[in-house]
Amino acid sequence: MSWQAAPQGKRGRTQTYSDAAIQFCLTITRKNARPWKGISLGLLARNEILRATKRLGRTIWKRWSDYHRRSLVETKMHCFKRLGERVMARCFNGQVAELQVRAAILNRFSMLGRPCTVAVA
Repeated sequence: MSWQAAPQGKRGRTQTYSDAAIQFCLTITRKNARPWKGISLGLLARNEILRATKRLGRTIWKRWSDYHRRSLVETKMHCFKRLGERVMARCFNGQVAELQVRAAILNRFSMLGRPCTVAVA
């Protein structure tokens, strides 16, 4: 999947995003959203999501589309990147070990921050 639109052969940076990027980023709409005009795949996907949201309701649509799971994954990846965006090791086995260490650190921090609840009576 490419975020940037295909190059048009002109100099400079492309100003528009690809259909896949639009489809990925516009999965949730505002409460007062209206359908957009156009025939690109991203716009059609957004309008379909808008119809489903209005038909099912926002809360049911979020459960149906696993929107909260995606949000949790994005949050965890943000935390993972905060430990370092680059991999310093050069060989593949070293890179794997480095990423496993980061995951272990993140899991340990998550475990330390999780409350320990006990049922009473």
